[in-house]
Amino acid sequence: MKISILIPAYNESRTIIEILKKIHANKDKNIHEFEIIIINDGSTDDTEDKLIKNKHLYNELLSIKKNSGKGNALNLGFGKCTGEIIII
Repeated sequence: MKISILIPAYNESRTIIEILKKIHANKDKNIHEFEIIIINDGSTDDTEDKLIKNKHLYNELLSIKKNSGKGNALNLGFGKCTGEIIII
């Protein structure tokens, strides 16, 4: 069973890397397959730069140029995820 983790992010440069590290550190040993998709929703800080420098912490980064809201970001992520279970 594959799990998809969708993370909409807007100006999360202070916490995004820590969050991703915690996901990996707390991953259930029985879950063999999961993906992390981050949707950068028009951040104006250095969220995207930090993510690009830490590509090993996620599977896919989607970027929206102008902030369009959590719902729109999640809809974009839903179109890309491949897991049977989706966690937001």
